[in-house]
Amino acid sequence: MIPIKQIKHFFAKQPHPKNTFLIGLPKLKVVKEIGKGLANANYLLTFKDGQKLIMRFNFWKDKDWYTGNVISIKNEYQVLKFLESYEITPKVYFVDTSKKFFPFEFLIEEYIAHDSSKVDSDFSGVVETVKKLHKVKVTKDAQKIFSIDADESRKSKLYNQRLKSISSNKGGDIEKIFFEKKDIYRKYLATVTDLLSGKSVIHHDPFPENFLHKNHWYLVDWQTSVIGNPMHDVAYLLMDFIYQFTLGRKLTEDEKVLILKTYFGKTASTVKLRREAEKLLPIYYIDLFLFLLYKNAELKKQKFPKALHRFLQKRLTLAIGIILKKEEILFWFREMEMTLKK
Repeated sequence: MIPIKQIKHFFAKQPHPKNTFLIGLPKLKVVKEIGKGLANANYLLTFKDGQKLIMRFNFWKDKDWYTGNVISIKNEYQVLKFLESYEITPKVYFVDTSKKFFPFEFLIEEYIAHDSSKVDSDFSGVVETVKKLHKVKVTKDAQKIFSIDADESRKSKLYNQRLKSISSNKGGDIEKIFFEKKDIYRKYLATVTDLLSGKSVIHHDPFPENFLHKNHWYLVDWQTSVIGNPMHDVAYLLMDFIYQFTLGRKLTEDEKVLILKTYFGKTASTVKLRREAEKLLPIYYIDLFLFLLYKNAELKKQKFPKALHRFLQKRLTLAIGIILKKEEILFWFREMEMTLKK
């Protein structure tokens, strides 16, 4: 995506002569792309003295899947700086939004030399990291950095905006469901308004791939973090799709109970708490379905390099193949309808 030669040239040229962090770095020896998502690409930088850093580019400055906030590498930098002392994030050292040296905005952060642990090997530890995040004090500085989570009105508007993006195919067998059921979605939001607001810092995307283990669990990819209801992160951890996509399987019932008991305490009523958290799942799934259709439609409009375009199409196709099925979509709309009939 970004030529490795171009990255090496950036560090050799030292284009920020007044930045003490960049000036103090030894010679860059090796650059390796280590991962891409639907909006970012990450490169591992290895320097002459063995030091390793991550260079993270935001190549698709689009709205995120849940809140509709525009993804911002500058805001992610601010979030990481704010949370640095809690030791649940990588340290961050530099951000550049000028696009003078690369076509995309980027930041440079700590490389977590993580082991190969998967989240399902230690759900207790994973949940403890999420709990630690939720205990972060929301100061005036935090309120300047973190957006407020999307409420009922914003969620409805985002749904309608995404319908417009896929309107060229509104007669499609899958797409037409979202047009026909839009009032069901809107009415369901009104039943969970208490869960759509809160006063905690939440990650909003605790995807298994966003946890790294090195002595304890770290969270990465903070571009969706907001001030909201901590139940969102709990509900997300109970969402089967994220494990199907990354681990190739759904959660077991015992694992779901473990997540809830670790978060709320061993004596907590997991049945009641699970029922409360799972009120958010119909919204998550319908948002995710519509987001995948939206991204697929928007990708056709982007002028990305061919290799990047192929990667994004392949990743979207994989996600769509796993989850975007008519019966699955109708199931979650029926869950909404059943709630509305009570």
